Amino acid sequence: MNIVFDITLWVGALLLGGWWCTVIILPLFFGAPRALYLSIKGILKFRSCFIYIGTFLLWNIVFIVVAFIALRIAPETVWSIASDPVFTIGQLCGVGFVLMRSLTRQGRKQLSEDFEIATSRYRVSKND
Repeated sequence: MNIVFDITLWVGALLLGGWWCTVIILPLFFGAPRALYLSIKGILKFRSCFIYIGTFLLWNIVFIVVAFIALRIAPETVWSIASDPVFTIGQLCGVGFVLMRSLTRQGRKQLSEDFEIATSRYRVSKND
């Protein structure tokens, strides 16, 4: 029974780590600098940077609220899961998988496509 719990905990932590990296790390370290650079070059409006700062802030607030609620409901369970090495390894693997994927050719292409979609309305036109 313990192995089933560990596998479930690892998979959950893997998904959580990947999700966390996707909604916090990548927008902050890929999207925001790229939007800032393109706004300095005059290709995007400066407001495009706030998409990524807002995403970072929104998801941090969501994670903090969820953690607060979980700690209020079942603090012993939360602390025992958070201190479990299987959970830590799962989160690190999830973050690592997302970061490795973002370094591949297909991953960079997908990040660029997502960036173009997110910032398309902030393109500077010749009339501006």
